[in-house]
Parts: sequence; C-alpha cells; structure tokens
Amino acid sequence: MPINHELTEDERKLVLKKATEARKALAEIRRKMKWMEVEPLEVLDAPEAQRMRLRNFIASLPGVGKTKTEQILEELGIDEKRRLGSLGCRQRDKIVKLLNERKK
Repeated sequence: MPINHELTEDERKLVLKKATEARKALAEIRRKMKWMEVEPLEVLDAPEAQRMRLRNFIASLPGVGKTKTEQILEELGIDEKRRLGSLGCRQRDKIVKLLNERKK
C-alpha cells in the first residue's frame, strides 16, 4: 500500500509556525550579537544557534558589514554556507581565534 506523504492543512500550519519561530529566534540572536547583549563565543556554543549560517554569524559581529564579512570568510577559508553546528574542530578553532583577536 503506498504511503501518502501529503500534509493535512493543520500539519502544514504547524510546520510553518515552527519554521517562523525558528527564524525569529535566530534573528533575535543576531540582533543581540550586534548590540553586544550576548558574547559571540556564547552564541557559538548555544544549541539554539547551531542552525545559523556562518555568513550570518560573522555579519552579526559588531563593526562588521558585508565587505568585512567577505574578507573574514576568505581569510578563514571556510565556506560561507556552513552552519555553526556543522563546523569541524579546526574550523571552529579558527573562529574562536578570530573572536579572541577581535576582543582585544
């Protein structure tokens, strides 16, 4: 018997609601980073931020705009589309080093 993968109207609404909540949560984290209400190192380790793209994370740092984000990503040698949760240990170490240098 074939499986019906179509969602009901209620299931679609629930999926959309969850996706919207997740986007809002990531936007709030980015806003807090920009206004220095939360440390970037805390965000790097936060489970709710693991789905954030590296490009958005770097761009959310105070004093970093579009051009500087591209320069930093090129310096690090990490693909901009990577998510924080999928970074390898060496990539993560590069980002931690960058954040520590920016702190000084």
